[in-house]
Amino acid sequence: MLQHTATASPIGAQGATGAQGEICPIGPAGADGSNGPMGPAGPQGIEGKIGLRGLEGPLGMPGTPDDDSYKNSGYSRGHLCMKSHAWRMGADANWNTHTVLNACPQIQCMNAGVWLNLENITGRWADSFGVVWIICGPVIYGRAPSQWIGDGNEVQAAIPDAFYKIVVKENASSGALDVLAFLFPMEGVDGYSSSSGELPPYLTSVDTIEALTSLNFQSSLDDTIEDPLEAVIHTEIWPN
Repeated sequence: MLQHTATASPIGAQGATGAQGEICPIGPAGADGSNGPMGPAGPQGIEGKIGLRGLEGPLGMPGTPDDDSYKNSGYSRGHLCMKSHAWRMGADANWNTHTVLNACPQIQCMNAGVWLNLENITGRWADSFGVVWIICGPVIYGRAPSQWIGDGNEVQAAIPDAFYKIVVKENASSGALDVLAFLFPMEGVDGYSSSSGELPPYLTSVDTIEALTSLNFQSSLDDTIEDPLEAVIHTEIWPN
């Protein structure tokens, strides 16, 4: 199961109001390739971030970007929770991926390249390990956007400087948490266009992501567990 949620499970995040991100559980796919059932939630459930079905009309809210904002901008809608992952949590979660509230401006070669590769690999990890948690979102340096999409009367959207993704699983032997953290700058990096591109070059520490986003991940853990877990920078990803 792979989890995208914004609640307090062992990997809950706390931070500045309005900080954007997703944490997602999805179950392993069935033997025939179908999506598995939604797995267990954290203490507050798993659908708090994506429970948007009550919105009327187009999937969006007044004052949010829409297709016009992205049109001819040079950026794609970079989804934070992958549709095929959300479907594993149920039809409602799947339905709620079709909204700009689940997206940020992202360069296409990254969206269809290395970002897609990591999305696909996390799905395979969910199949292999039974459950993984994913936390992802944009990084805006200094929390002060320098570039925007949206012209004229269109609603603007800030262009992130980078994207992060944190993947968490339980160690099968010890029951402790294993964590991988990735940071993808939006510009100036070779290899983004390959959907099978190498991922180890983008490994970083959770501490680094926290410093860039002003968020506090894995906040329900005791500091004696959290601090070393978030300080390490791994050099290899898990088997997939």
